[in-house]
Amino acid sequence: MIAFIFAFLLAVAAAALMVARKTYALVPLSELKRQSRAGDQLAQSLYKVAAYGSAAQLLLWLLIVLCAAGSIAILASVLPNIILFAYALVVMGYILVWLPLSDVTSFGLRCVMWITPSITWLVSHLFGVFEKPANAVQNRQTAPQHTGLYETEDLVALLTKQRTQEDNRFTETEVDQLLHTLTFAQKKVAEIMTPRKKVKVVSRDEAIGPILMDELHESGLLFFPVHEPANVDNFVGTLHLADVVRAKKGGHVRDVMRTDIFFVNEDFTIEQVLHAFIKTKEHALVVVNNFGEFAGIVTIEEVLKAMLGRTILSDFSQYDNLQAVANYKPEAAKKAVEKKTVHREKPTAKTR
Repeated sequence: MIAFIFAFLLAVAAAALMVARKTYALVPLSELKRQSRAGDQLAQSLYKVAAYGSAAQLLLWLLIVLCAAGSIAILASVLPNIILFAYALVVMGYILVWLPLSDVTSFGLRCVMWITPSITWLVSHLFGVFEKPANAVQNRQTAPQHTGLYETEDLVALLTKQRTQEDNRFTETEVDQLLHTLTFAQKKVAEIMTPRKKVKVVSRDEAIGPILMDELHESGLLFFPVHEPANVDNFVGTLHLADVVRAKKGGHVRDVMRTDIFFVNEDFTIEQVLHAFIKTKEHALVVVNNFGEFAGIVTIEEVLKAMLGRTILSDFSQYDNLQAVANYKPEAAKKAVEKKTVHREKPTAKTR
């Protein structure tokens, strides 16, 4: 009877050690360290063992094998061979196959918390013995662990899955920005531009006055292509709303327009358009189709929105004022921007 009790206790010990080994490796060490520093008591307890890395894992594997083998060896003298074989098959299958593949339960977690102090003491005292063998085993694993990522679509799928992860600490805005950064280069100008029917074009000879100013403001745009009076498809420059506002009363569009005008094809990628903005140092570009016909306009704000997933907002516009820049308060600006965007933002995911 005593033999059966000892064999059972050793089998239970082997199972508990396997659950502990699995639990210590469940959360990446870096995250376990973050949670431990944040005051999470469970993380602090687990980190005391997990911090020893492969040495702790090697010690736990040795204890698991010794306990399981000891349980079988004790019963070898009291059980018939066929029953002993069945017992060994069940014990080894449960401990070495089923437990590593199963989820960590709340009961298992409580057991790990209970035995962790003993394991911590054991690992801390035997670390010097197991460190070199563990490093040797680890160094022989020359093949790096595969990330499971092959191309951009895989990374996009991973980030999308991150949204629903229970302990996710990325905000919706951060995930959106990462996703837009990964996919913006695949988008075409036609997907983000302001189409022709929504663009206000201006004649070179049109008079600057209240009527024109009202039309420009109502368009909601800051940039307007300027055409020849006799040909609306022949662009000769660009008109910026700021130039019109700063202009003296009266005059004509030709007096304040900019004669430089640059074009991009509607099939250009956003990455190509970004290079065009950098090269030309322009705020907006005229978009044409493959037949050279006017298709719309694209602005740097539209490109940045495609890259970041949101409109760029700023409560600060006095970049030409040295004192204002020197007195700039980042925290106050951040709060102001958050106040402007709170109605657009989705609620953030729950954290631990």
